[in-house]
This record gives sequence, C-alpha cells and structure tokens, in this order.
Amino acid sequence: MIRLAFLGLIAAAYAAVCFVSPHPFWMLDTPHIEQLASFPKGPDAFQIAKPLNVSGMVIPVKRLDQPYYPDGVRIGYAYRTFSAMKLPFLVYSDPGPVIYTESMHETRLTPLDDETRKLVAEKLGHDPLQGFAMPYRTYLWGWLFVVALLIWLFFQYRYEARKRAESGVL
Repeated sequence: MIRLAFLGLIAAAYAAVCFVSPHPFWMLDTPHIEQLASFPKGPDAFQIAKPLNVSGMVIPVKRLDQPYYPDGVRIGYAYRTFSAMKLPFLVYSDPGPVIYTESMHETRLTPLDDETRKLVAEKLGHDPLQGFAMPYRTYLWGWLFVVALLIWLFFQYRYEARKRAESGVL
C-alpha cells in the first residue's frame, strides 16, 4: 500500500511540475543568458559594443517582451540547459561570459574577451563577473524524479519477489 501511495505522490508532484515548469515538454537543448550588468546608451556602450558588430553571433528569436530595436548593451553569462518532459537535467556554460543585445527579433552576442572585460570593469567601476557562480542546483532538480522512480521500482521488485517466494513460484 505504501508503494502505491509513493507512486501517487510522484505522479501528483510531476503533474504540479507540468503546470509551473518553464521548461519545454520535448527533449531540447536551449540557450539562455543570465544578465549581470547593463550599460545605458552612450559612448561607453558604443565602445563596448564594437565586438558585437564585428564578430557577433545572431540568434533569431521572437519575443514580444523586448523592444523592436536593441535598447542597450548588456553583460551576461551564456549557458545551455538540457530538459525533457518539463524537467531540467543538465546545464553547461556555452560560451560563458558574453556581451549581448536583445531585441524583439534577435539576440546578438559575442564572447567576452580579457581586453573587453577590463574595459567593462573600468567603465562600471567593478567587474560584474567577479563572484558570479552558475546556480547549477536550480537546473538539476529533474534528477529527483528519476531517483524517486528508481526507488519505487526497487520496492516494487522486492514486493513482487516476496509474493513469488510466498506462493512458491520462482
């Protein structure tokens, strides 16, 4: 009876996760950027945005919450998450610290090199990447469901083995 209650608890928790999880249902490897600092429009932002215009990578997106044209240069940390069935399973940095701009139709980014990082620290008065640690635990909680199902399978196997032994069927 406890096995079935545990399985019901796992199913109820998964149903709740399906309603609140921002992750897609299908198996996807999606890019994200964690914003660490932003620059207002001006000559400092133009100087820092030079690498975006020279070697910037363009990711086409369709986001209605962003302005039509980029509203400023931002410093962030780019990473990717692997998720399936609305559960996140893996997170890794790709390419890591970046300079980027966002608009309604595209995200333009380029990796942050040492020279630009020094310039950013000089203009902002501090290094935005100093002390930043990727919050891995917030993207790995999907494994809890896998572990819970494995525990349930273990106890289900033990229950069935005990029932077979009692009935004399090997």
